[in-house]
Amino acid sequence: RRVAAECVPELVDAIDGFASLREGRDFAACGIDPDAMLQDFAGAAAERLCGHIVSLVEKRQPPTEALVASVEVARLSFDRLRSKLPGVMDGIFAEFFGRVVVDAVRSLFSSACKGFATELIA
Repeated sequence: RRVAAECVPELVDAIDGFASLREGRDFAACGIDPDAMLQDFAGAAAERLCGHIVSLVEKRQPPTEALVASVEVARLSFDRLRSKLPGVMDGIFAEFFGRVVVDAVRSLFSSACKGFATELIA
């Protein structure tokens, strides 16, 4: 929860800052596409952030209730970022949420299998 709640607003602020820096400047003369630069930066930062959250989920394997609450906090945090760059963020967030769900199901299935095996042996 804390990672998304603390990092996403800072990323949104960085995107806003970049957007304000490019106002009134002529990047075409330099051969720079500011929209592509912003999308590349934001996409890479969001992917790193999502990867970090997924690694925390894999490492800590929180209970389902805590995981659902954490994913909801992440989703709400990401909505603000998604509103800035919807085309870039939709795919990143869909993959992120898919990875979290797959990891959670894998963990639940593993725990259930261990419990089942313990019952069979006992």
